[in-house]
Amino acid sequence: MAIKARNTSDVVRFVFDDDPGKGTPDETTFLLRIIPTREFAKLRDMGMSMRRKTSKEEGDDIGDLEIDVTSNESALDYVRRGLEGWENYQDHDGTLLAWDSKSWNLPRCKPLQCITDALLDKIDHDHMMGLAEEIAKINTVGAQEAKNSSGSDTPTDSLTKETV
Repeated sequence: MAIKARNTSDVVRFVFDDDPGKGTPDETTFLLRIIPTREFAKLRDMGMSMRRKTSKEEGDDIGDLEIDVTSNESALDYVRRGLEGWENYQDHDGTLLAWDSKSWNLPRCKPLQCITDALLDKIDHDHMMGLAEEIAKINTVGAQEAKNSSGSDTPTDSLTKETV
């Protein structure tokens, strides 16, 4: 089987397992987009910082490289860039939330219509982290593709679901 290129116009439909309406016409469906590879790489890098240690810390030497991943901020950016819309998403009072977007620029990438901050703030933390995890998953080479291409290591997702 040949390696296939990603189709960046694809939209993936996603329903949470904890949705009480899952499998019925009442389910809430989130529409996730494929993020172009160059932009996905920038998103991953934006959530990571590296520094050389300047003082001795537990078991580490001065000059050791320390990597810090800001998973919550990264998750917001993944959802901002990777969420294209929703169906049947309701506000706290049961009214349907209309999708709204605004232009968002990622440095050296084309502007993209992305969820507004006001709507992003309505998504609870656990679901926001879950959406970010799904967006990361659909934008990362899968295990079968990795096995077909190299026969060795499988890439890992850059985000893990946080539990409260």
